[in-house]
Amino acid sequence: MIMKHNILKIFILLTAVMNSNCMKIWGADGSFGNGLGLEYNILSDNTVEVSSINPVVSGIAMTIPETVTYNEREYTVVAIGRNACYCNDRLGGIRLPSSILTIGDYAFYGCNSLENVETLQNVESIGRGAFYGCNSLESIGTLQNVKSIGGEAFYGCNLLTDIGTLNKVKTIGEYAFANTSLTDVNIQSDVELIGGGAFSECNFLSKVYIKRVKQLDSVVFSGCSSLEAVEGSFGSIGNGAFSKCSLLSQLILSDGSEAIGENAFSYCVSLSQIDLPSGVKSIGENAFSYCVSLSQIDLPSSVKSIGENAFKNCISLAKINWPDNLETIGDYAFYNCVSLLEINLPNRVKDVGDYAFYGCGPLSIVLSENIETIGDYAFYGCQISEITFPKSISDIGQHAFDNCFELRTINIKNPTPPTTNCQNLFVPYIGEIVVLNVPAGAAELYKRYWSNFETINEVNF
Repeated sequence: MIMKHNILKIFILLTAVMNSNCMKIWGADGSFGNGLGLEYNILSDNTVEVSSINPVVSGIAMTIPETVTYNEREYTVVAIGRNACYCNDRLGGIRLPSSILTIGDYAFYGCNSLENVETLQNVESIGRGAFYGCNSLESIGTLQNVKSIGGEAFYGCNLLTDIGTLNKVKTIGEYAFANTSLTDVNIQSDVELIGGGAFSECNFLSKVYIKRVKQLDSVVFSGCSSLEAVEGSFGSIGNGAFSKCSLLSQLILSDGSEAIGENAFSYCVSLSQIDLPSGVKSIGENAFSYCVSLSQIDLPSSVKSIGENAFKNCISLAKINWPDNLETIGDYAFYNCVSLLEINLPNRVKDVGDYAFYGCGPLSIVLSENIETIGDYAFYGCQISEITFPKSISDIGQHAFDNCFELRTINIKNPTPPTTNCQNLFVPYIGEIVVLNVPAGAAELYKRYWSNFETINEVNF
């Protein structure tokens, strides 16, 4: 008899919750509710938000009505308020009416029993931490009309696998979907900003398509260990945006991309070829470092600078299309690219950084006609047989061509010997095996400052 009474009580409670227009109560602050788990705040003459969701039965799926009546006036429910169901472990599911446009900050934060949300198809704004840590959440339907997703909105929802196609989104906050189980990201809108870490550590994410994003912030997809394919137009790619995506093998960047940030693709060990679109102007520090499978890269003519360590330890890199507008090559930029076959520096390049091509080879080197300085250890260990310095060369760093054991001919077009410590510039016995060719009338000057060469010839370049 007691069991039948309890079952009847639960049934009555469930029925009352489902029909939330009944049993209205109100407070002195103007809020009102139904006495069975839902309370509202009046927003305007005809709209309200849900200010409190507090299920009376554990595991219940609650339904939010589209309209409620208070003092004989009907109000449309348009929002779930801030902290409305904060850290409530009794809510098992939530059904939202089509009138809901906004989910407030931390609305369902830490609702550990929440398994599904229906429906979000008309929602335009999801606040910060709205579903943070809902580790039982499996389904949220589609976010097709969402324009703004706050930081950490779905952080740690580790059972969430699908959010549908984002057709209208403009901003996605930092770590919004980090540590979820999403399998693909499909964004068909023009996005202003995707915040730092927004999809980081999504270990089941395999494919990303973004029509256009003005700013892709730092570490957005960092550590997505299953990510294989990325396509889209990125105005700027932030620091570490795709770093440590170890399975990334297909990268298609559309026109509109302008800057590749620091560590953007570092340690993408499966990436074998890159075609950067026209418009990219800079490649940041460590941008492609340790991409050990990268064998070829086509740099568009728009590229002006290659940052420090940009291609460091890309041990399979054999071919580079050198852009005409390239001006700067940073320290260690191509350090230990042991498969690189050819270096043909454009005429705008005036300086080569320290260790820039350390350990590259076997290869041929054609220096820019306007090059002025070559950094320390810049071409250390490169297995070249001949090198020609243009008339503009003024300074060559220490050990710049040391350990180049195949070197046999050096041509210098500058009648004034470049500043250098010649003893440390080449291998110690360089003067015994290498011929030094200098401009007519410059031999005596070179014998004074480059005295370790036994054979110095004057030639007409």
